[in-house]
Amino acid sequence: MSYVDFGVSSIELDKLTLIARRLGYRALLIEDGESLVSSTRMNGVTLVKKQVITSLNEVELRKALSTTSKSIVVSVRPLGVSAARLAARDSRVDAVVLDLETLNYIDKQQFSMMKRFSKPVELPLKLITMGERALAKVIRRLIYAAHIEVPIVFSSKASDWSELYYPKSIALLLSQMLSLEPVVMLSGFITIPREILVRKGVKL
Repeated sequence: MSYVDFGVSSIELDKLTLIARRLGYRALLIEDGESLVSSTRMNGVTLVKKQVITSLNEVELRKALSTTSKSIVVSVRPLGVSAARLAARDSRVDAVVLDLETLNYIDKQQFSMMKRFSKPVELPLKLITMGERALAKVIRRLIYAAHIEVPIVFSSKASDWSELYYPKSIALLLSQMLSLEPVVMLSGFITIPREILVRKGVKL
């Protein structure tokens, strides 16, 4: 299989790409790769530059988006309702991050907008290791997203090779949590991120 990790760190990229290739990854999105060109290759893995924008409101987000390159993948962490709504409908945004800080701004209306504009929700996989209460809130949001068929993509946030996940194992775990088929979860590592990369002109 050819998987895509929707967000890793640029630390120890040589080792990270070696292990990623063994796990079946074809591409890694690099969140802090300031010196990285829009896309390059290392150890047989495509590295794609990604920008994560944390924004409190629509005005702030519009300003940040005005300086983004069309070739860079953009995820938004909305810390306010107006930022979340803009992220859902703006074509310059490739995914909206669901984490413990953005949870309150990604509601049913937000998911409805994201479905309308085919905007994926990005789940940082480190959330799976959080406490039971925090995880339960995230799972409820994901169940609703899956129910109305909002696309989901997954980022490991790995800064070390040991933090990479084997997609089939994560897909199985999440499918049990959400009562979905593993193949549905696997699409968050394969089909959905690949569509975004192709749209950005990345050759895999």
